[in-house]
Amino acid sequence: MPNIDNDAMGDQLESKRCHPLETHYPLYPAEARRRFIQGRVSVEFTVHADGSARNPRIVYQVPEGVFDGAVRESLLRSRFPMTAPDSKPAHCAIYYNFVMEGFSSAGYPELGRFVTKTRTAAQAGDPRAELVYGMLLAACRS
Repeated sequence: MPNIDNDAMGDQLESKRCHPLETHYPLYPAEARRRFIQGRVSVEFTVHADGSARNPRIVYQVPEGVFDGAVRESLLRSRFPMTAPDSKPAHCAIYYNFVMEGFSSAGYPELGRFVTKTRTAAQAGDPRAELVYGMLLAACRS
């Protein structure tokens, strides 16, 4: 990972503003539950001085178009720390993991092929595949 030199105190303050005080957990979409679909969503957003999250932007999602609505609703209903009214918005990111209890990857036979195909494309330099493969690796560690 690149070493990015930032103001450490500023990062600490902004990081604290990115942790919700009241989390509205997303509802698992009914169609995804019915079809045993699991997924991951990376979203960026801003936290304003009043503690509200705004401007959620889906950075990446696997699979596409399944969990994005639930993630946006979750963020917009969650509450974050308030700051002085003249404070600048904090730029934040959260990673959502949608997993069904009692469901194993053995029930998803395409997973192995997907991982192999994504790894091969990532090793060939495809930036989109690099991002997805990185998300897969991060998910394995969580």
